[in-house]
Amino acid sequence: MIWARYYIVAVCFFSALILSCTVHASNFVAGLNDGTNNYGGAFLELSNDRDELDFRLALIGLDLSANPLNPQDNNDVTAIRILSGNPNTNPPHALNIFGVANGVVRQDDADMKFWPFRFGDNSSAIQDIAFLMGSWDDSDRHYTGAGGTKEFWDSAPLSDLLTSLENNQLYFEVLTKGLPNGEIKGNIFNIIPQIPEPEVYAMLLTGLVVVGVAARRRQHWNRPAFGHN
Repeated sequence: MIWARYYIVAVCFFSALILSCTVHASNFVAGLNDGTNNYGGAFLELSNDRDELDFRLALIGLDLSANPLNPQDNNDVTAIRILSGNPNTNPPHALNIFGVANGVVRQDDADMKFWPFRFGDNSSAIQDIAFLMGSWDDSDRHYTGAGGTKEFWDSAPLSDLLTSLENNQLYFEVLTKGLPNGEIKGNIFNIIPQIPEPEVYAMLLTGLVVVGVAARRRQHWNRPAFGHN
């Protein structure tokens, strides 16, 4: 697929504070709450036709290897999703990316893949790291209401939420066994800088290095039995 100059790119580093991380034309900024030590980042790109939103996520300190219906440890992820609205208002689901929604596994993005790793051995793990990627489009619509209507927890087509995306009204939410109401949450902000700052490139380079190290050391990490490919 050919990507045109107008696209949305984001590096959303999740933390207790809102951090400004921007690259290229139209960018996202994200911050997380709940005061945990776990965090992550996201890189998103909207196609020129505005009909597909690719996303890449990295999570540090959180584990995607457990069955989300039967988590064992407090940092086991039970759900990752995009919600539409203000985080303080319990808004409806926009896209169920990973794990459970309304009591059942709802991974509505058909393109979603994830790779959980554990740096160290099982008895003395240094760090859980997970990478996830997918592509949100109208085919990911999954309505379960009467007559084909949308329920609160259903995934919507991207075209219905483009305005929300561009108006900073979407956010990521990651749930775990330990914090079932939200381990970390990241507001998505659309920013158009005139000139990318040097620290932007440094931050992006750091992210690429992390991914590269993860790939090279993959054989030293423990790949879980539970996965989605």
